[in-house]
Amino acid sequence: MLPLEAGLREQSSGNYRNKISEIDAVNNIAEITLYDNGVIESCSRAGAELLGCTPTALLMRHITKVLPQLEGVTLIKGDRVDPYLRFLSRADHHFEVVAENGLRFLCALFFNDIGDFGKHRIRIIFRPVPTYQ
Repeated sequence: MLPLEAGLREQSSGNYRNKISEIDAVNNIAEITLYDNGVIESCSRAGAELLGCTPTALLMRHITKVLPQLEGVTLIKGDRVDPYLRFLSRADHHFEVVAENGLRFLCALFFNDIGDFGKHRIRIIFRPVPTYQ
C-alpha cells in the first residue's frame, strides 16, 4: 500500500472526502460524484471549470443536465455501476457533455463505484476529447 493510501484509509468518512478533494485539486481531476439516484453530490474545482460554473452550482441537480445521453439509463445494477456504462468507459466511448452556458463538447468518462459505510455513490471522471480542425 502506498503511504498516501494508508494515510487516507485512516481518515474518517468526512475527512476522507475532504482529503480526496484536496488530492483532486492538486491533480486537477475533473470529476463529479453522484448519489445512486443520479443526483450530483459534489463536483471538483477542475470539473466545475470544465463545465463553466462553480463547484456548488451543480449540487442537487440530476446528472442528465450535464450528460443528456444518460437520460433513462439505469446507473446502478445491484450494488455496482451498470456493467454497460463500465464497458463504454473502458472502450473510450465519447459522451456529449453540456456546460452551464450550453456549450456542447465530447468527453471520455470513467465510472467508478464508491462505497462509504453502506451508502453507494458513483464517481465520474471526465477526460475531454481534443477536437482537431
